Amino acid sequence: MKQPNDNVGTVKDLVLHRIETAKSDIKSAEILLNAGEYRSSNNRAYYGIYHAISAIHALDSKAYKKHKDALANFNKEYVKTEIFPRSIGRRISEAAEIRHASDYDDFYFATKAEAEEQIATAKELLELVQHYCKERCENKDMLVGKGVELREITTDNLEECIALVVADEQSQYIASNEGSLKAAENNTNVARPFAIYIDDKMVGFTMFAFDEEYEDPNDRYWLWRFMIDKNLQGRGYGRLALEEIIKYFKDNGANNIKLSTKESNVKALSLYHKFGFKENGEMNDEEMVLVLDL
Repeated sequence: MKQPNDNVGTVKDLVLHRIETAKSDIKSAEILLNAGEYRSSNNRAYYGIYHAISAIHALDSKAYKKHKDALANFNKEYVKTEIFPRSIGRRISEAAEIRHASDYDDFYFATKAEAEEQIATAKELLELVQHYCKERCENKDMLVGKGVELREITTDNLEECIALVVADEQSQYIASNEGSLKAAENNTNVARPFAIYIDDKMVGFTMFAFDEEYEDPNDRYWLWRFMIDKNLQGRGYGRLALEEIIKYFKDNGANNIKLSTKESNVKALSLYHKFGFKENGEMNDEEMVLVLDL
């Protein structure tokens, strides 16, 4: 469900409001803890968690009538994709259960240690949320009006392109740009390598396969490579670049786009799924094949 917009201020205003609400909830939880009201403290700590998560949802213009839906979406979009650590996801689930028991189970016995743990979870999550929201809000402002271009690799930008690298944990999923460009040299009839630019700054690299003479018309167009430099990730560049990549395929007559990656590449899969790519049951060596019909 979309948030109302013009009449309630900016997205950043709503995010900051929910963060301040979370801080107030946590402060109330600490007061109740010191007063020995552990069940009530559990309640306030949980609401600190809930309002922190709601700040994240505000970034995506989403709202939920039910708490379980808000928590489930956060787990799906942010914990399973490891934007937030899985350990905090488990603790959020525990906090929700403890809050429910504290509020509705007449014979539930809440302890001081338990209440302290819920507050610690709320504080840790809030710190993570504040850092993430700060980056997202800043980058949303920065991304307004950004121009995305796919430019050919030339002698002028070759070295800069080769210098772009993914994070260490992502290197298992994609070849280096230098290796990819060498592969392109050996497949000049089908490979189309490009540097990704956003407002004249090179941010990534991509390479397509266009094999228009291949006998199977549904297997002619592939997204072979797609990366954003490790120092520029988390800024929305991947989303903007993928939009431009899909546009390129459409404009150049492709009827679909295929790609392959490993099942463990959860961050990339999350992005591809958001754009409508779906697993088609095929395997490319150890990688799943995904397809987007155009």
